[in-house]
Amino acid sequence: MAVSFQVEAGEVLALARPNGAGKTTTLRMLASLLMPSSGQATVGGFDTVAQPTEVRRTLGLLTNTTVCTTRMRADEYLRFFGRAYGLPGAL
Repeated sequence: MAVSFQVEAGEVLALARPNGAGKTTTLRMLASLLMPSSGQATVGGFDTVAQPTEVRRTLGLLTNTTVCTTRMRADEYLRFFGRAYGLPGAL
């Protein structure tokens, strides 16, 4: 399956498809939390594979379901994502 779209500054994009269609997977690839098996994506001009740290500094993503939430306290959860996004001084 191929996905192609461009979102300009100030625009809002909504992904609306049935469960299992790949919305969360697409967003995780755009946030450089999951590597794509093929293709290319840029966020803020940064390549999601070659420049994941810059992508994570540009884009924030917090999904509504994650395995971590049942095993982590709130401060551990924030620290985990802060580190994943390369935030300096993350909790």
